[in-house]
Amino acid sequence: DVEGNWEYFCHFVQRSEVLSWEDDVQGPFGLGKVRLAQSGILVFGGDAPDKGPGDIRFVRTLLDLQSRHPERVFIILGNRDLNKLRFYAELELGAEPFDLPWDPNAKSLQSWLEVSNLGDTRVNRLRWMLHFAGCQRTTFKTRRQELAMLSNKFSATDEDVVDSFQSAVDPSSKDPWMLQLLKVGKLAVVVGDTLFVHGGLHDEVLEQVPGKGKITGIIEDWVNQLNAWKDEQLEAYCRQPSWYVDTKGQRRRGG
Repeated sequence: DVEGNWEYFCHFVQRSEVLSWEDDVQGPFGLGKVRLAQSGILVFGGDAPDKGPGDIRFVRTLLDLQSRHPERVFIILGNRDLNKLRFYAELELGAEPFDLPWDPNAKSLQSWLEVSNLGDTRVNRLRWMLHFAGCQRTTFKTRRQELAMLSNKFSATDEDVVDSFQSAVDPSSKDPWMLQLLKVGKLAVVVGDTLFVHGGLHDEVLEQVPGKGKITGIIEDWVNQLNAWKDEQLEAYCRQPSWYVDTKGQRRRGG
């Protein structure tokens, strides 16, 4: 897990036997390109963003490396990657945010706003989401730092931070860098005789695919169908990233 820690990633490259910087220049702004040794294979285990001021730079660097070596660079998606899909719909003006039923200790948006004596704005909604939605409460600050570092003015506003999170997963954005990571990434990968997933794997979910049940056959069959299901869900999201009300009156979004 790099989790947006650019310095940690640079240190990892420095120690790696298969990764290096082209011309030995990585630059504080992430302008350099990472080189993969001819015999090297890289499996990134997931959780690219959240805890450091390097979310954008690391994701773009990883995507660039994978685009040049698609057969030898594999990206696993973690919870901190996948949960970014919620930001587009829930940061739209007038949209109702999704509560967090999996966390009994999480405060509702309204409760958190009242306790914090804050108004219901896009900025404060984002702060609430980062605080309780499996992200990191410091992420707002670190994203603002990175945006300022990458801008021509060396400054960034709170609204810039909100726009960054929303546009990164906007299918119509000019630079949906986070959405591109989710398209390229996989839920599981088999390399040789090794299965890679993020975090871990419980016996009860092995060979299971949502909507299809148990997949029989070799492990590659299950992995391929699991990743195909992810792709289908992501395509549905791209068609309908905003909230809508279905024929049963339920609020839904694609994916």
